[in-house]
Formats: sequence, structure tokens, C-alpha cells
Amino acid sequence: RVLREAFADVLPSASLQRPKRGWLAPVFYWVNDSLWDDVVHLISHLVDVEILHPSARQLAQERPSRQPGKLWALAILGLWHQTFVEG
Repeated sequence: RVLREAFADVLPSASLQRPKRGWLAPVFYWVNDSLWDDVVHLISHLVDVEILHPSARQLAQERPSRQPGKLWALAILGLWHQTFVEG
């Protein structure tokens, strides 16, 4: 509300009157393009330290992935593990 009032003079009235909308991250593109190597590395590392079952590597073998949300979640788990468990 505060932002709408602050920018009321520069935004079109249609923008000011519409309801709030969410934003979806472009995970499909991140996982299948620019972050592919990082995602594969993080998942492989989780398998190597026995956090994930070895079959998890198969998720990262198919490019483009049909399950980018799962790969993204596992990559975030890998980052968390490296940061907070391994230090």
C-alpha cells in the first residue's frame, strides 16, 4: 500500500488498482541452463556423502530435466549441507 501511494504519480492507474500477484522463479531455466553443472555437482556430492540414495544421480542425468523442481530442491539442500554441516 505504501509503495502504491508513493508511486501513484508515475504508475498507470490500472497497475495501482489490480490485486497483488505472486512471482514464480524461473527454476526450469536455471536448472536446465545456467546452473546445470552446479546442480549436478551438488546432487552428486549429496550422494557421495550418503545423504541421498545413489538413484538420485539419475535425476540429474536427464537434460533437460522433466522434474526441475525436484532438482532445484535437492540443489538447495546441497548448498545448505555444504554451508551449515560441512562449514
